[in-house]
Amino acid sequence: MKFEKEHRFVLSLLDGIDTIIEENKVLNVVTKSNHRDLVTVVDKAIEDYLMEQISKNFPDDAMLGEEHYDPSPTLPDQNPKAKMADLRRLWVLDPIDGTTNFVKQADNYCTLIAFFDKGVPYLSYIFLPPTGELFYAIRGQGAFHRTWAGRATEEDYKKLSDRPFTEEKLLPVEDMELRESLISFDLRRLYRYYPDFVDHLITEAFEIRRQGSSGVDGIKVIRGHYKAFMSYSGGPWDFAPFFLFAEELGLVLCQLDGSPLGLDSYHNFFFGTPKVFADISQAYKMEVERCTP
Repeated sequence: MKFEKEHRFVLSLLDGIDTIIEENKVLNVVTKSNHRDLVTVVDKAIEDYLMEQISKNFPDDAMLGEEHYDPSPTLPDQNPKAKMADLRRLWVLDPIDGTTNFVKQADNYCTLIAFFDKGVPYLSYIFLPPTGELFYAIRGQGAFHRTWAGRATEEDYKKLSDRPFTEEKLLPVEDMELRESLISFDLRRLYRYYPDFVDHLITEAFEIRRQGSSGVDGIKVIRGHYKAFMSYSGGPWDFAPFFLFAEELGLVLCQLDGSPLGLDSYHNFFFGTPKVFADISQAYKMEVERCTP
């Protein structure tokens, strides 16, 4: 398979991620933009670890990570940065997706890794350390769910590489109308800016759910439990793995108005089934038109 070396490389990183989390049970938590925007020593340690390993094994590859992100459009020498889609090889990383969950409940968080070549997604990974689960996709081969035995039930820590695992190939997600579907979205921020749109979601959807982590909510869509997940102003690391899962499982990934997503900026995004998107996109466009002077 193409990029098999890179796939095996990512699998080799999981023990290291696991060990960093296990060795940092006492968290040093700081805030970023506000009191709800948290980052821990673990976030930084895992991203440093991932970047060090990528640099060591693939020294010419580019990397985009949440904790090292520089929003400036120019380099230190004032030359413009290259577009992410133009880069020959790019790794997009979110060390702890769901940091609030990690801090407040020690559950429902994950590590996100995606690999692109000239803007085309080839490998995607969502790793859940608390349960010893890995969801991954390989371009042209499908999407898979791997579970390591004992992680969710045993108290004593043991490396994943020392545990047996089972694996299943995931089926395409069944499409359903919004009125039949469980959906998830960023209620606090979407309601602040698009209250009528959120009222439509609450009124028309079968029911609303929320996991508090882009990756964990995305897994619910990947498994067909939810038919949509929507986020307000998600960073590229929040949605990068979904590009390939969408292709392999017949899902939609785009901005709420249907525009394509780019890896160079933040976006309001939709990840879910075509029928749900057809409904919500119309409601979203109507609200945007009403709010436009």
